[in-house]
Amino acid sequence: MTSPSILLEIKHQLRRAQGGRHMRAPADRLCCCQSHSFRRSRPWATTVGEGDAPGDCQVLPEAVRPRLWRWRGLVSLYESGGSALSIKATFRFPLMFVSAKYRMPNELFESSDNESPAFVSFASNCCLGLAVGTLEHHRTRFFASFLVFLLQYGYCLLVDLFHFPKLFTRPEAGLQKDPEAMSGGRVRSASHAGLWYSDNPKTLDAELSEWLNKVGAPQRPNKSARAIISPHAGYSYCGDTAAFAFKQVIPDAVERIFVMGPSHVVCLNNCALTSCSRYKTPLGNLHVDQKINDDLMATNAFSTMNFHDEESEHSIEMQMPFIAKIMENFAIIPILVGSLTQSTQVMYGKIFAKYIADPRNLFVISSDFCHWGHRFHFTPYDSSDSRPIHEQIAAMDKEGMDAISTVDPHAFTTYLKKTQNTICGRNPISVMLQAAEHFRQMNNHTAEFRFLKYSQSNKCRNMKDSSVSYAAGALYINPK
Repeated sequence: MTSPSILLEIKHQLRRAQGGRHMRAPADRLCCCQSHSFRRSRPWATTVGEGDAPGDCQVLPEAVRPRLWRWRGLVSLYESGGSALSIKATFRFPLMFVSAKYRMPNELFESSDNESPAFVSFASNCCLGLAVGTLEHHRTRFFASFLVFLLQYGYCLLVDLFHFPKLFTRPEAGLQKDPEAMSGGRVRSASHAGLWYSDNPKTLDAELSEWLNKVGAPQRPNKSARAIISPHAGYSYCGDTAAFAFKQVIPDAVERIFVMGPSHVVCLNNCALTSCSRYKTPLGNLHVDQKINDDLMATNAFSTMNFHDEESEHSIEMQMPFIAKIMENFAIIPILVGSLTQSTQVMYGKIFAKYIADPRNLFVISSDFCHWGHRFHFTPYDSSDSRPIHEQIAAMDKEGMDAISTVDPHAFTTYLKKTQNTICGRNPISVMLQAAEHFRQMNNHTAEFRFLKYSQSNKCRNMKDSSVSYAAGALYINPK
């Protein structure tokens, strides 16, 4: 059975279950995308790859567990540390294993019939990602019934007819009306601590200190960066690269930090603000600037992040330990950036121009660069080029970095259209460039962007390899 066949089976079972005693899933939780452009324009619709998510998991809803006996022959449950949960299928079907591959019980990697086991991983960036090949009909029915079962517990299923279905969480209706959320009383936990980076304060502090000390002196010792680009993968992959970006910040010159990250969890066509008053890190709590948050919300250009989506999203959180490490007296403004049209990028650039103009503000732009490999559905390769694949990837990334360094939004947009490079933070970067451009036009200033470090999670040498690229850079604004 192919993806369309599974889609038809799921629709059939949804129709049968609709109105049943246990089925509460609305039909609109079943979505389809039928083009590569859909996936390219929505960062949340890409899978986690190597270097992105060591152990990226969340707890399966309690309500699901007691009733899994109905699929006792289909799945087994495994837990790790009481916080991460995965499901191992006991029959064979091809899956793209997207996450939860670290800090998991060894049983997850064993199969009684010596075949590659199939995994279902409830991950924070895409609750399920799988590559569907050919299934026997009865297995398709069993698998579809399991997915239908999960739909009633708040998960959504995105079926990509070219490659694979996905489950992802959708904001629950009415969540933004929660009194605690409206009062700003929520605390966003460090949900990826212990998986993507150490949850031990001493260990984390020592690692951050080591990376920052290796960078040496900042490029501009007497001038703090106005914005930085920093990667958001697990620290074992990109912590040393991120340190180059944060080293360009003079802590006592900064009072507010705007942290802009792309959405890997939920589909957005705008920017969303936090409903939390604090962000936890192993190094201490970071307080949200509620006044700036309210001022931005008053523009009517922003929505509010769903609390559960905010806790699942990693792009913003991965900047927080570095911020907690280097900063002194400051507040944060977390901003989740969705898939924006060019006109929407311009609009947000105008809104943020007055904030990027203030030297007391710092913009932290969270972004990885090229995601290369079949797991990302992105494998550009010129066989006539004598350079190995990883050098061709680096050259493509370098071209993008050069476009960003011009501080010209149009140059970066043109580059993306030309290469289709899978830069997950393309929208936050574009908003930052638009803000810098609007400020430059209004205030007769010059803007300079310098990239300081580039790295890759793996050196790709053949088409079976995959890698994620990371870059660190800083924006400086100077009067003419």
